[in-house]
Amino acid sequence: MTTHSSPRVEALVCHRKENLSCWTGLATEFRQEKEAAQLLVGSVAAEDFSGLVRALARLQHASPGVLANAFRAVGRLSVRSDSFGRNVLKWWLEYGGALRTAMGNDLALLDGLSAMLPRYSGPPKMLYRGETADNRRHRTYGLSWTVDREVARHFAINNLEFSSLGTVILETMAPTKAILCASVGHKCHRTSVEQEFIVDRRRLRSVRVVERLTR
Repeated sequence: MTTHSSPRVEALVCHRKENLSCWTGLATEFRQEKEAAQLLVGSVAAEDFSGLVRALARLQHASPGVLANAFRAVGRLSVRSDSFGRNVLKWWLEYGGALRTAMGNDLALLDGLSAMLPRYSGPPKMLYRGETADNRRHRTYGLSWTVDREVARHFAINNLEFSSLGTVILETMAPTKAILCASVGHKCHRTSVEQEFIVDRRRLRSVRVVERLTR
């Protein structure tokens, strides 16, 4: 005698199979992200720039927490190679904005960059940044600052459409310990060349608003 399961039982079995498949897929994805994070940390420890780039490519769709934890781990390393640092800086200038968006954690990002970028050792600098009014209110300033107030104004104007509260131009006398790295020579708009400073906002003493912009 042939027995037939009810549609309800069959649906339940299918649902369980789908859940198992889903969890299996998540486990595989988690393992791959963990391996890529280990590759990232290991590549920095070995000062292997090509390995670092491969790891970052594999982590471009990883969960923000995985990226943040990897960069915190990198921050505990000590990199001595000047050529490695220069290569990281070139990569950052090209792809840093996308990495920052993907990670969503500036402080973890700063921890990692502080170990990889060529360290700034010059004098304190008067720096400017075009920033959203909301970030100013929460003191969540971005990483990139400039010595040119007009460059900062350009970015503040460009960001107006993304900020309902408007934008501001910030000014700070950044102490040497707050500046992770300095870069000269990449074009930011039209024909001007920006001198960009990567700054750790946690080490800034005083930041003031020198101009407010609204739509």
